[in-house]
Amino acid sequence: HDRDVGRSSAFFVAMWRRLAPRLTSTCGVFENFATKAAAEAAGDVQLPLKLYGVPGRYASALFVVASKAKKLDLVEKELKTIASMVQKSAAFKDYLSDPTVLRTKKSKGIAELMKEFKVSDLTKNLLVVMAENGRLGHTEKVVESFNELLMASRGEVKGTVVSADPLTSEQMKRVKTSVTKFLEKGASLKLTEEVDPKILGGLVVSVGDKHIDLSIASRIKKLESLLSEAV
Repeated sequence: HDRDVGRSSAFFVAMWRRLAPRLTSTCGVFENFATKAAAEAAGDVQLPLKLYGVPGRYASALFVVASKAKKLDLVEKELKTIASMVQKSAAFKDYLSDPTVLRTKKSKGIAELMKEFKVSDLTKNLLVVMAENGRLGHTEKVVESFNELLMASRGEVKGTVVSADPLTSEQMKRVKTSVTKFLEKGASLKLTEEVDPKILGGLVVSVGDKHIDLSIASRIKKLESLLSEAV
């Protein structure tokens, strides 16, 4: 799955380079996707989380319409590809947040790019409306918020374990087993690993709103604090 996303984002970057010169010379008008989605939210789709702010509003609107269309998995894949492209292409990222490009021009340009990339109308309309409203600079945050909604709907809890050196598969398994014991019944843990030599050793584990710092760096800091107080 990640390999497919990698190939897709590479194609996306190539497509962006080809279309970029044309994206600042076109214009267009599109329907208000976010308003329509908000209206539909009063229907039979219940949001698993209540998110706030600009990213939360757009992500929630998209979740509602994608859920009704039974295309949550498709939209998830498309957004993951777009987020990957934003991270890999500084030019594309700058274009999204560039306030000097007229909104009408940017919305038509984004629509053209999404059409070339053959994304679903759901994903395309989201980005077009964000362009119309000058919100494309929030794209990565919208993707993150959408993923939060997806995880909550699936009963998944996001967790991160930070270590000074890469953990073995056996060590990761033990960490996951230990952390899972503290989850609510029926919840599943989606644990990712990060390596940060600055913690020197030990682990830093974050699960949901819980944060456990068992790093050597933290212990040294506490020791230094105690010593300074003693003096």
